[in-house]
Formats: sequence, structure tokens, C-alpha cells
Amino acid sequence: MDLANPNTGGVINPPPVPQTDEITPPTLASSDPPSTPLTDPVGAPPSSFPPSSSGAEVVPPAVPPSDPLSTGEPLVTPPTGPSPRGKKVVLSAIAGILLLGPIGGGIYIATHIAPNPADQTGQATSPSATPAPQITGVEVTYLGGTAWSISGDAKVPLTQGQSVVEGATIETEDDAKMLLTLGEGSIVRIGPSSKITLTSLDPESMNFTQEQGIIYAYVGSESVATFTVVAGDVTIEAQGTAFSVEKDELAFINVFDNKVMVRQGGKEKEVAENTNYVQGAEEAFDLNTDELETDSFLQWALEEELGRIEAEIASEAEGSASLEAKEAYKTTLEALGIEKLDVLKDTFLASTTGAVSKITLTGSRLENGAVSLSWTSDGLAENGYKIVWSTTLGKPYPADKRTSEPILGYAKTLGPMKPGKTWYYRVCEWTGITCGIYSNELSFSF
Repeated sequence: MDLANPNTGGVINPPPVPQTDEITPPTLASSDPPSTPLTDPVGAPPSSFPPSSSGAEVVPPAVPPSDPLSTGEPLVTPPTGPSPRGKKVVLSAIAGILLLGPIGGGIYIATHIAPNPADQTGQATSPSATPAPQITGVEVTYLGGTAWSISGDAKVPLTQGQSVVEGATIETEDDAKMLLTLGEGSIVRIGPSSKITLTSLDPESMNFTQEQGIIYAYVGSESVATFTVVAGDVTIEAQGTAFSVEKDELAFINVFDNKVMVRQGGKEKEVAENTNYVQGAEEAFDLNTDELETDSFLQWALEEELGRIEAEIASEAEGSASLEAKEAYKTTLEALGIEKLDVLKDTFLASTTGAVSKITLTGSRLENGAVSLSWTSDGLAENGYKIVWSTTLGKPYPADKRTSEPILGYAKTLGPMKPGKTWYYRVCEWTGITCGIYSNELSFSF
């Protein structure tokens, strides 16, 4: 039932009201004055109007109070009378006023009394600033020699116990070797004359970019991260592994435990435990323990790893998967037969006596593109030997390339070498500062 039209169930459209510039108020006959003055629906007192020509008082139209939702059109007081149309107009006017009151009050309360949502949360209404990103880092657990951390244009010296942040580049001098502890049982050892960028230290995806030098990495069995080293065009991904990467003209990879996946130019190659792999080669070769014994950085890294793993095994829970992995790694290290540095040095010092006056160098080019060198000396080089090699005949130290640390021995394998060049090699007695006596010179074309 339509409340505006109680006579029927339908809606009666009222006849159109003529539009005029002014609304003429109703008049009352002087013979029938009203007993009660007319007022507007909200009780505002009528304004005084001059009497009409008939002498009757004219009641002005009611003006509703100002309201935020008002359209600005005045409300006209409906004429009295019992007609249905009149009742509908009265009911509509009353309903409108009753609705405007709560709506206007609600708006006022919402804008003046209701608490601001920002006040409830304690936050400003302006957009909040983006929180500063959390920068991750790794600890320099050990440092021997000089190393630097480079971030942008800033280059600062590193110290043991310091943290190096993600994105920084570590650069080591000729005398340096260092250990980075990554967490989850993983470590990276960095050798002399190396340049490594900590590209990503995300626990789920660790990535290192190796521009030059040598590193030794051990990925702990507790780690669930993807662990990769990018050396030039080659990407090496660990498979729960201990391995080393030497980056010179090409990348030279030794796998000491488990395996790695090597990717280059859309091709993948799995390199297994106890083998070494040269960038671009068709297959891997067995590890050469004689070479490892004369590489002072790798010999240091392997001996340090053996001591580190033995200490961890001693504190490991019996029967755990981590313990089994560490014991297998220890067995691998022991099987390499690496001599301790002090034993190797003592053997070297006892092999000759007197001053060096002559060094004789021999060598050969290997199938994988590397060079195997060996030499003899008629005297004792107390500080060891260095190898210098260059694309220029007879170029002295430091030449284009040189071994980073003095060699306490009489053999070394270098390379593989970049194809398309001829390299010249010499060995010199190391004085502690520069080269003393030089050997004869060998050359190999690749």
C-alpha cells in the first residue's frame, strides 16, 4: 500500500503545478478570520506582510531552516484542506524534514565528533614513508694481510670481525687471505689478488661475482640456499659442495666434495667430486694432488677446512644428517693427502742451501689449454718463487700476470690460457718485495 495515497494500492501522479516567478500566498476572507495564526511546519514565527486589499492578513510561506543537504529551494506551506493531494504534500514535507534532521545531524557528528581513523591508529593522515630496507651482511671471521671493501666510490680497509654488506666488492692484496662466514654452515675463503662482489646474500639465493683471483667455498648441509659463483661467462652452482674457482683468462674449477653444475652459453655440465674442470673443456680431469700441495692458498684453505670440520663434528649431535655430511667431507679432505704448510716449507728449505744464482725452468702445454711448469735452483730461495707471464717477451715483474703468493715448491700449473695469444713465462726468486734472479723464458701459443 502506498502511504502517500491511502485510497488505492497504486501511486497517483499529482497534476503538474504551474511554474511562476512568485508564489502567491493564500488569502483569508475578513469575515472568517483564523482562530489561530498560521505557522510553518517547524514553528518559525510568520513575518509581517501588509494586509491585502480585502483587509485579511497574508501569511507568508514557511522557510525551512538551513540544512547542509538542502537544495536551496523554499518549501511552500500546503493549503489546508482534506483533499488527498493535500495530505500527500503534507506527509511528503514532514517525511523530508524528518529525514533531513538525522542526515544533517549525522554529517555534523561524523565531521566534528567522530574520531579520525588516523587518530585511532596513531598514524598521520599523510602517506607513510617507505621503511628503510634491511641490509644484510657477512662477517670477516679471519683476515691475514690487506683487503678492502668497495661500495660505490667508497673504498675502506677491512678488519677481522667486521661485517661486509650485500652489494659490496671485496678486493684483496697480494699478501691477503680471508674467511667469510655466511651462516647456515657455509663459508667462503678468498685468496690473494682477488676481486669478489657479494651480489646477493639472500639466505634463499646467495650469489657471488668473481672478477679475478681465487676463492674456496663450502656450502653447509644445513643450507637450503641456491649458491652460485659467476666467473666471467661461467656460472657455477653448488650441489651441497666444497669447491674452488680460480678466475684468470678462463675459469678453473676444483671440486673437492659432492658436485657442481657449470653453465655457459646455454650448456650445462655436471662436474663431480675429486675432479677439476677448465672453462670450455669437453670433460673434467682428476684432481692433481701434487699441484694442490704447491698452491699455497688452496693448501691453506684445505688444511683450515679440515680443522674447522673436525671441530664441528666434535660438537654435532650423534646420528644427525648434518653429522654424516661433515664426516664424509672430512674423509674427502684427508684423502687428498695435503701436507701442512709448515711441513711443506721445512721440506723446501732443507732441499737446497746457499744463494740462488741460477734457476732452470721447464714446462709443457696441457690438453685442457693450461701450462704445467717445473723448475730447479742451485740455491735456497728463502722467500719462495714467483711466476711472471706476459704477452711481451722478457717483461719483468710484475708483468701482465704473476702468482699471488710465493711458491714454496718447484711446480705449478697455470691456466687454462685464453686462446689466440702467445704467452711468455719465467720463474724468479722472490726477495719479499720484488723479483731477484730470473729463470730462462718459455713460450706457448694457444
